[in-house]
Amino acid sequence: FHTSLWIPRSPGDVFSFVSDFRNAPRWDPRTYSAAMVTDEPIGIGTRFELQGGLLTKSVHAELPAILRGNETLPYEVVEFDPPRLVALRGETKTTRYHDRIQISEERGGTRLIYDAELALKGLLEIGEPAFQLLFERIGRDATEPIPAAVIQAVPSGPNLP
Repeated sequence: FHTSLWIPRSPGDVFSFVSDFRNAPRWDPRTYSAAMVTDEPIGIGTRFELQGGLLTKSVHAELPAILRGNETLPYEVVEFDPPRLVALRGETKTTRYHDRIQISEERGGTRLIYDAELALKGLLEIGEPAFQLLFERIGRDATEPIPAAVIQAVPSGPNLP
């Protein structure tokens, strides 16, 4: 999955917000909660645990617990170059994933480029081509709200809209 977003906030503010994956539930409708499981500050080796699933939070909340399908998604920061790059990697029994977020100044705001790779493991690899369309949809749903989440979390500065 690949997307490019423009956010009317400074690169430093955008980087601080998106590199802290505890904020993921604020933009990703399929992330129900997130915690940092290592000590501050965030940097290479920082680990996060996200609780999520294929269902959006609104649908998830309506279902009985037995049908919710929560999954723990561990992430570890593997690249960290503030304020321009953060990459996180994780793995579960069924998937391996890698998210890479690049940030640069553009037109008085920030250009955020989000690349995500997901690979199914074991026998599930057979279904990977069919899963690609779903993954593209999940990626769009997870990243399109990032600008609004940053705008809400980071007050506008004197030189920003």
